[in-house]
Amino acid sequence: KNITRPSKGLSEKTHRVLQRVHVLIEQKNYQAAIEKLQTLKDRTSKKPHELAQVLQTMGYVQAHKEDYAAAAKSFENALALDALPKSPTLTSLYTLAQLQVMSQDYRGALATLQEWFYLAESPGADALVLAATCYVELKDYKAALPLAKQAIAKAEKPKESWYQMLLSVQFFLKDYANAAATLKTMIGFWPKEPKYYKQLSAVYLTTDDYVNALAIGEIA
Repeated sequence: KNITRPSKGLSEKTHRVLQRVHVLIEQKNYQAAIEKLQTLKDRTSKKPHELAQVLQTMGYVQAHKEDYAAAAKSFENALALDALPKSPTLTSLYTLAQLQVMSQDYRGALATLQEWFYLAESPGADALVLAATCYVELKDYKAALPLAKQAIAKAEKPKESWYQMLLSVQFFLKDYANAAATLKTMIGFWPKEPKYYKQLSAVYLTTDDYVNALAIGEIA
């Protein structure tokens, strides 16, 4: 994509209509917003930089309506015009990946994220988790594992759900030694959560470490 292009301004008429659309979105009048955008889409069909912004907005409205497949299509069409500058291109790619996950199009989301990772200067932990989630849903646990680890290492305060995903991946891979290490870390962060002690005791039993299994079992 030629994402080094400068941002082009909207015509006054298009700008006014988009402002009205944003008011309708705030009012949750999504159908009226879509009708205005559909008219604007036809009017801007020969102005790619304007049409791309109209399609982006259409995608946001459809997402608000929880029509994630249609929203993803709108963002795909906006990106296909190759008319957006770098920042909105990156935003649109990431939003598209999220919408594809919501639509259970995990392979599509991974392809979109691959493009986003290539263009983004410093991918954050959330993006790594999103990619790991796609691999988990596709049951490709070996691919999910390094991404989950990277996300946790990168985040200042990793979320509990991220550790839970890492743990489930380690269980699927029967990597009990590392699962035990993950559970010890989780117990350190969330010492009042009894299920982590029970899971750690179960891991020790699986690996025939009965002494530690009993000790942890008593704490639980």
